[in-house]
Amino acid sequence: MPSRPAKACRVMGCAALDPCPLHGRAVERAAYERLRGSAASLGYDRTWRDFRQWYFGELYRLKVARAGLCGCRHPSAPPTRDSVCARDQRPDLATVVDHIIPITGRDDPRRLDVTNLQGLCDRCHNQKRQREAVSAQRRR
Repeated sequence: MPSRPAKACRVMGCAALDPCPLHGRAVERAAYERLRGSAASLGYDRTWRDFRQWYFGELYRLKVARAGLCGCRHPSAPPTRDSVCARDQRPDLATVVDHIIPITGRDDPRRLDVTNLQGLCDRCHNQKRQREAVSAQRRR
């Protein structure tokens, strides 16, 4: 099996091969962030932040089991396996309102749909995002 040719570091004038011990992946990360866009352009603007607060309050008002904890969902939302904390009965706080089915941007109709949301802790949310990224790469 032929080996792939080594790529040079992307920093102008650096002669090191990729990954560069001096610059690492910082250049690739910066380029990715520029292409990705801001949080507001992805739909996480003031409206989203206000809605997020309302959502957690609504879960408490409805006396939802685990309201405010990782794995909490509106009664109309489908069950998921995204929360390891809920499965293991750990009382970790939900710090993220996660879209069960990922949204495509600000104009996605599922963006503010309570049936597409769940509260997750950072760890469970990051694990879910990682699974989604791997799945998306496999589809390519």
